[in-house]
Amino acid sequence: MKVIRYARPKKIEVVNIHSLALLPLGVFLKWVLGTKLVYDAHELETETYGLNGLRQAIARHAERILIKYADLVIVVGDAIKDWYRVKYGLSNIVTVLNCPEFQEPRRTKHLHLELGIPEEKKIVLYQGGLVRGRGIEQLLKAFSEYDDGKHVVVLMGYGELEPLIHEYADSHGNIYFQAAVAPTVVLQYTASADIGISYIDNSSLNDRWCLPNKLFEYIMAGLPVIVNNAPEMRRVVYENKIGIVMNELTPKSLKQAFDELARIDAGDLKDNLKSAALKYSWHNQERVMLDAYRRYL
Repeated sequence: MKVIRYARPKKIEVVNIHSLALLPLGVFLKWVLGTKLVYDAHELETETYGLNGLRQAIARHAERILIKYADLVIVVGDAIKDWYRVKYGLSNIVTVLNCPEFQEPRRTKHLHLELGIPEEKKIVLYQGGLVRGRGIEQLLKAFSEYDDGKHVVVLMGYGELEPLIHEYADSHGNIYFQAAVAPTVVLQYTASADIGISYIDNSSLNDRWCLPNKLFEYIMAGLPVIVNNAPEMRRVVYENKIGIVMNELTPKSLKQAFDELARIDAGDLKDNLKSAALKYSWHNQERVMLDAYRRYL
């Protein structure tokens, strides 16, 4: 007779929930299984673009009640952390930035080769969701009205605005579309650009206080950045001296941004970006997260 011994399943110690929609399930599992609960909020969900009226009221009410059951709350920016502290009276909350792992920037020519962009052109890169509220319409309009013969813009990603981007790209020689690529090779494509742009329209608190992962991907690839005048992105740019902050996205402001970047010493900019890449690497953020787990769980 063959005897089969089954290992006793290990007790689940921690349930990690990444969205408000699943927070009720997380609270339920905490009660039933006796686990610790982590609410790892990837954005300020109750204050997102397009959420309003009854849906927003329900979301706010649910979060106010359920967040009290979380043993640890993780957010993606200090402004959001301060908002949660004031709104819900939380103390068990930490900021963990959405940063890539550190790697030495290595220039590539992926975008030049795949899109047929002349090597002497400077590539301004937007990467991420091609959706409204990300400044894409203004970016297209600005490049369609301003062509200095030196800079082109590449919009890389996927989303509802792809047809609009194709329309502009078909009509203007300084506008290009690049389909989204696998996460494992994103930074290789990023490293073929010269400037990264992140321009959020500030249409909600979540957008105004965001720190998008593409900003840190630009930094990791060694690209100086152009951002809009949103508090968290502005702080990163000014504190680390790695780019330009614009109050509006127009042909005139675009030209001013290019001129200002050209006046910054290239060596200083390279050193600042290297320091920022080390600072905003997942290695450092991982330590913050693990320290929080040890402290609160």
